[in-house]
Amino acid sequence: CFYRDNTMEDSLYFGWLQCGGVAFVCWVMSLITGNCSQVDRLWSILPFYYAWWFYFNCEIDQLQFRILTMSAIATLWGIRLTYNFYRKGGYQWKEEDYRWPHLRKTMPAWQFQLLNVTFIAPMQNILLFGLALPCYVCSLKGGAPWNGVDTILTVTFLTVLGIETLADQQQWNFQTKKYKMIADKTPFPKGSQFEDGFIQSGLWAFSRHPNFFCENMLWYIFYAFAVNCTGTLLHPCLAAPMGLSAIFHLSTNLTEKISAAKYPKYMTHYQKTTPRLVPFPFFGQKKLKQ
Repeated sequence: CFYRDNTMEDSLYFGWLQCGGVAFVCWVMSLITGNCSQVDRLWSILPFYYAWWFYFNCEIDQLQFRILTMSAIATLWGIRLTYNFYRKGGYQWKEEDYRWPHLRKTMPAWQFQLLNVTFIAPMQNILLFGLALPCYVCSLKGGAPWNGVDTILTVTFLTVLGIETLADQQQWNFQTKKYKMIADKTPFPKGSQFEDGFIQSGLWAFSRHPNFFCENMLWYIFYAFAVNCTGTLLHPCLAAPMGLSAIFHLSTNLTEKISAAKYPKYMTHYQKTTPRLVPFPFFGQKKLKQ
């Protein structure tokens, strides 16, 4: 039997208040600066902050270790993603995600502002709060103590996180080398991925977006902690990873549209030979010359 106590009800209530406050500040800042990447700068920070919020409000000793572990692996995820965002210049004051300028060009100003006030600022913040809600579910009285399934989920989460890190590093290495060759006016090797303009080797030979795939899988694994704790398959917080899947689907559509327009072989070759998200090791394209 699962039931809430006043402490955890308060943690959920005040958690939602914090989420609403952050969303409002993001919206106001986007109006002041004309930059809609306010949520993007907090994307890698808020989920693990909320996870720790629920941990420090859980007073049931037998449940604390699971939530502590969940908070710790969420923090590792956040540190890695924050660093990756930083080195790409994401925290520069005028830096804005490529999606928003593109959308500004394709819709009337009033429609974009409607999108900003309904989705960009509030809905993305709600999703980030929702990603941490499995910690709240695991804090309810009546949950099972830590067990072998939790260990498997932890190892799986860290493994997928490692694969995502590798995918991002491979892309970073490729882009760094490509732009160095451009700066040095070094000709690209004929028939190479540098000549094509986009990475197609390593993990990118098996999925056009291996980092997106891993990122989404991480939060289904995180949700599975709540399933294991309660023995119940469906919880309302499943909406968060599902919502993330929807965002990735729409974002990937936009990314691929831009890439296909910029790089001719992206559509004529890469899209036809490499899976969009789910990697198939035996069907990846052959490695191109480096």
